[in-house]
Amino acid sequence: MFILPFVILVVFSAGGLVLYIYPPKKINGIYGYRTTRSMKNQENWDYAQKLGGKYMMIFAAVIAITQITLGYTITSLIYKIDYIMPFQLITMIVLVIIMFVICERKLKAFENQQ
Repeated sequence: MFILPFVILVVFSAGGLVLYIYPPKKINGIYGYRTTRSMKNQENWDYAQKLGGKYMMIFAAVIAITQITLGYTITSLIYKIDYIMPFQLITMIVLVIIMFVICERKLKAFENQQ
């Protein structure tokens, strides 16, 4: 039960750190922050890699804290331990979607500045 938030924290933090420190140099379909907008040109790609890595690290902490505090508080209030895993998965999915929305909006603003 307590393992999922920490696995997510480690995976997202490590992935974000690698992406931020060692971003892929060229546009590719395997490694990096890969969206249609980020792969449009090299400038977008370079900016998106740093941005994606930064937000992955930030949202790793947000996801872990949210899952630990809200997940276990809610389940302790209704006395059903079975609700922890679905709650954790739903919050993780929602927060990852929010992360992508924020990154795409910032990338769009960057693209419009050029």
